Parts: sequence; C-alpha cells; structure tokens
Amino acid sequence: MRKRERGKPFCHVRHIPEHRPQKPRGSKRSTRFPHKRECQNRNGEHHGKADRPQNQKVGQLTRLKRFLFVIYQFIRRRRYLSFFLLVVIIVGGYYFYHKKQTSTNGTTYVMGTADKGSIIVSVSGSGQIETSDQVDVKPNVAADIIAIYIKAGQKVKAGDIIAKLDANDLKNKVTQAKNSLISAQASLNLKLAGATQQEIRLAENSVASAKLSYDQAIINIDDVKNSGEQSLAKVQTQLDNAQISLESAQRSYDNAVANDSISGEGDGNDLSKVYSDAKSTLE
Repeated sequence: MRKRERGKPFCHVRHIPEHRPQKPRGSKRSTRFPHKRECQNRNGEHHGKADRPQNQKVGQLTRLKRFLFVIYQFIRRRRYLSFFLLVVIIVGGYYFYHKKQTSTNGTTYVMGTADKGSIIVSVSGSGQIETSDQVDVKPNVAADIIAIYIKAGQKVKAGDIIAKLDANDLKNKVTQAKNSLISAQASLNLKLAGATQQEIRLAENSVASAKLSYDQAIINIDDVKNSGEQSLAKVQTQLDNAQISLESAQRSYDNAVANDSISGEGDGNDLSKVYSDAKSTLE
C-alpha cells in the first residue's frame, strides 16, 4: 500500500495526488482520513468514494478463487467429513431426481363436471367381405401362372383368356410318355422275334403301362388345348411320331405272328387286342 506523503492527500483512485488544501484555522475537522473526502486529480476533476471505477470481472474471479481455496482447505483438513458430505449430496440428488421422474410419469387425473347428453352405441368387428356371385376360376391342370391378361375389376366373358400357364412340365410328361411307348414297342418287337410265353406277357404289360401313360399325356394335352396355352403344331408332330412308332411296331408284330410258332391262339389274340387299343387311342 502506498504511503501518503506529508502535506498531500491520498485517494483510493489511482491518480496523481495533489496538495491538500490548507486547514482553516479554528476547524476541528481532521485530515487523518483523507479518503473520506473528495480527491482532486491533476486535471482538477473530483472523484468521490461512490464514483471510484471498479473492475467487476477481476473482482468476481478473485471471489471465486477465494471460495475454491476455502473448499480446498476444508477438504484437506476434513477428509472424512468431506467424503461423507459428498456421498450425502450424491444420494440426495439421485433421490430428488427419481422422485421428480416418478411424479412426471404418474397417472394424471382430470376433473370435470357431469352433463346430460346422448349416448352413442356402436359395435365394431373384423371380417372378410365377399360378393354373393363370386366364382373361382381354376385350370384343369396344376401349373404355374406366368402371365395375367386382365386387370382388377375388368369384365370378362366365356372363352376369354385371362392367364397364361407354364406348360413346360406338361411337355416333359408327354415326351416321357412317348419315350416309354417307343421303348415298350421296341422291347415287344424283340420278344416277338423269338419270345416265350412269359416274355410275351411281360411285353404286353409294358405296352399296357405305356398305353396308360400315353393316355394320361393325351388328357393333359387336351386340357392345355382348352386353356389355349399349348401349340397345336408341336403336339401334332409328337402324335405323328408316336403314330409312326406304332405302325412300325404293328409291322414287326405282324411279321412275328406270321413266322412265330407260338402254340395257342389266346396269347396272340390278347397281344393283338393290346395293339388295337393303342391304335384306337392314337386315332
């Protein structure tokens, strides 16, 4: 702290001190505490105690440092007590926070006055709405749908093509049936060349099985024809090939019957009946 020079007043405001005024004679006013009086700087401006400039930020930082220093000294000297107070603060904060959250999420009741009015009675339910004239359109054969030619709500009539089916499986079945028939006919031709009674009956069974497979393939082809999903030219070619194979088998059979020395007419008649049935099926 600066010392006051003799004969000069001292002010709290940092400025150049001036000579103090002469003390009037007979006055009892003391000049021991010059800071209580107004101070005058070099420019002649007076500053009172209430007009002193202050640095508020510096003052706030100083107070904060003092507060932190006091806390530090307290924690250093009272470690156990400081730890206990810290635990109490944490537990208390959690308790009040949990209590606030519980009160926020709780049930809220709204009070109101009862008034007279009409009560609306309604019944709700779930279900499926169907028309009275609904018709299910199903193909005669089981196949995958690869194209649909109509839209929802469109009117159709009998004979209109509404969808396209995948006929690859049916084609494969027809091919397998044709191959089975050709194989059975070839086996029968070999047996007729010099066959025994047992071998002839086995050949007849093979022909009968091939005939059933061929009949089923013909039925499937008819269904596909009705659906408009199979080319008639391809089917006709397959039938022509089967007809050629059957005629070849018929010629071999006729030659075998003419040259064979099979005893009894019953077996020959049965074999002729099987071929007649197969021929009528092709026709």
